[in-house]
Amino acid sequence: MTHIWVVVPLGRPGMLANVVANFERQRYPEESLVVVENGRGLGACARSGIVPDRLLDSEAHQSAAKNVALSWLLDNGATHWATMDDDDYYGPGYLEGIADGFQRGFEVVGKASIFLRYSDNRLHLLEQGGELREVAMVNGPTISSVVRPGMPTFQRLDWGEDNAWLLDARAMGWRIWAANRFDFCWCRHAPEHGHTYRITDAALENISRALDPVFDCGHFNPHVVNGVEAPARFDRLPAQDLDMRQHPAVQHWNKQGVRTPWPTS
Repeated sequence: MTHIWVVVPLGRPGMLANVVANFERQRYPEESLVVVENGRGLGACARSGIVPDRLLDSEAHQSAAKNVALSWLLDNGATHWATMDDDDYYGPGYLEGIADGFQRGFEVVGKASIFLRYSDNRLHLLEQGGELREVAMVNGPTISSVVRPGMPTFQRLDWGEDNAWLLDARAMGWRIWAANRFDFCWCRHAPEHGHTYRITDAALENISRALDPVFDCGHFNPHVVNGVEAPARFDRLPAQDLDMRQHPAVQHWNKQGVRTPWPTS
């Protein structure tokens, strides 16, 4: 069985409990946790009495903090790693889906179709490339890969370091597998949260709703809403709001007896 090292860049100490919950929620048995404390997160584990399998410090730019973990993993014989962002939701089957992609022989695994929860608890589905298929890109908070000498590193960027990493991986000939859409949710929090991707909920929704839902991911129908042209990275989104209690993601997790990160009543 593939052993997966879960890499969490911790820049927000208030999200440490979420990190631990995401990790402990996993059903996958062969996992270890690497926390890279960065910026405001420095010292958070010691203050909380939490001891991950490996604790690393990084004064690097937040976008490059994962490089510290990847270097350590390479030096210590690890073979596979998976991202978990500190402020998102990872369901119990998340690592199982990642391991499945590795078992299929892919060097990079992630999710191209994801659920997006806004700060007011509405939930949308971003279908950017399908699922259970080979894709060109996956979402940054779900990037996982093999550990090999010469592997790509994350650039010091204010936004877009994940896409740049994926482009570098593809240039090396690495193939990317999209796991199914479940067991992950990109969670938008209140404005003061300090998201790496600095965009308001309103602007993000404007981009999302500017697109027709397209079920052949090889096509893209750009539209302009309020003067904002939607970029191609949001190429598939169903234009619907569902009652949270009836949403397929919520129903999926409820069947597993898992508490979701949003109210359902």
